[in-house]
Amino acid sequence: VGVSTSRGLPVAEVGELDPSWCEFKEGYDIDTDGALYEMEGIVSANACMEKCRSESRCGAFTWGKARNQWGLTNVQDGEAGEKQEDEADDEGDPVTPTLYCFALIVPGSYEEDLVAWQYEFGVGIFACDEAAIYSNRSIQVGRSLVSGVVNIDLTAHKGGEFGTALNTDIFRAVWNQVVADARYSLYSWTVKSDPDTVFFAKRLVDVVQQYKETEKGLYINNCRMGMHGPLEVFSKNAVQTWYKGADICDLHFYKLCSGPCLWGEDMFIDQCLGPILNVKRVNYYHLLTEDHCDPPEDWRSCQDSKSVSFHPFKNLHEYQTCLASADPGMFQPGFAASGQVEAADDARG
Repeated sequence: VGVSTSRGLPVAEVGELDPSWCEFKEGYDIDTDGALYEMEGIVSANACMEKCRSESRCGAFTWGKARNQWGLTNVQDGEAGEKQEDEADDEGDPVTPTLYCFALIVPGSYEEDLVAWQYEFGVGIFACDEAAIYSNRSIQVGRSLVSGVVNIDLTAHKGGEFGTALNTDIFRAVWNQVVADARYSLYSWTVKSDPDTVFFAKRLVDVVQQYKETEKGLYINNCRMGMHGPLEVFSKNAVQTWYKGADICDLHFYKLCSGPCLWGEDMFIDQCLGPILNVKRVNYYHLLTEDHCDPPEDWRSCQDSKSVSFHPFKNLHEYQTCLASADPGMFQPGFAASGQVEAADDARG
């Protein structure tokens, strides 16, 4: 069943499919280069319609009972069996990758001030196409930014062979919430960034432009020693593979370690996605420059134009200084010295 409407779906009580407000077509799939996301467990066209009504961006839906396929879309319909690729626009030019970015913050910590400043000036994760923050309680950061809630203790003890933060359970809970919120599925890449990571979204877009999505997805390894957590980058399919396969990895590693493996979340995901779930792993060592990955001596100057991110910069003044040094054209000269930031005329586009 295909359905399309130029005015969006009406907000009303959901009953039987009503052809009075839109056009229905048997044997058609909705065809678009602006697809929203797929959902599992949709057992009827009526249930699919209800999902579409609850999504403000949805202008049409398709539900394929015979082929066990379903999904939401935001524009028109096409012949059954057609598939619209997202790799190029109508003129053959490559489609710019889109980013969904999120961060976990500890309430009452220095991270609140860092994130509030980033939000105010549209930097870090807030330079992505969409961004979200999570915490273990609802907190307002700055004037209008409110966190999503993950019901888990954010205390992470250190231990294991490398003395890292044993935060795997914490971030599995966060990832579960990210998937449940489903906003990531509107974009081609998902980025998890630490609040004290100086991150340049535009540089990342230029990097991921070269990678093509695969059936199970791909993710980027940011360090020769293995993926590190301050900036993690996953394609949309990789997020879905990780979510569906995390329990498989958990059981595998529990047996391997004769109990819980004393790993951080970054090592767990790295060992899970590649070796166990067969997600493609690509190496890009300019993704992250940080103190735990053998950086050059002058790395804190943040002047490596190839680096997508720098970590850690926990102090707001140091964060601002790194940001300005890495991209001098982004702000008016001297903002870090005065502690007052004024956006340059072209910073907002």
